[in-house]
Amino acid sequence: DPWEVYEAARRMAQGGRGPTAYEIGNEPDLYFTRDLPDRMALTLKAAWWGVHAVQPDALVLMPSLAARPGPYARLMMENNLAPFTDGWNLHLYGWSQDFPEWIDEARGFLGAHSGKSKPVWVTEIGFAEMPELPGPTPSVLLERQRAFFERVTFAAPFS
Repeated sequence: DPWEVYEAARRMAQGGRGPTAYEIGNEPDLYFTRDLPDRMALTLKAAWWGVHAVQPDALVLMPSLAARPGPYARLMMENNLAPFTDGWNLHLYGWSQDFPEWIDEARGFLGAHSGKSKPVWVTEIGFAEMPELPGPTPSVLLERQRAFFERVTFAAPFS
């Protein structure tokens, strides 16, 4: 119910004392989310209005996308999502050398659908070969993860 989302977002913004940025939704383009793109766009719109009603300077970010812009993202944009996100929000689990291209692709996609340049937020990032293992993580995998973060940091087109 959009009204419930609006009210929850108003409460979350705590009369302007809440966080300075809000991420509305998590990886709806993956298999575990049941909401269709039009419903996710509606959820974002209701949350955007709720947060901005009491905290007008806060950033409200679209649901994070786990894949490169594809059908799900396109359908959210066709449901007028762009005016209701203060930034493009993505998660990257892959290879560090793909990161700059992915960021550029996301910027181009959002710009093409919104006509505006908005910041890109990477709210999750990780190495593609970090298996789940019982017990402590082997030091060689931790070293690979550290190296991944270093390569991404140096390769990233932050601006």
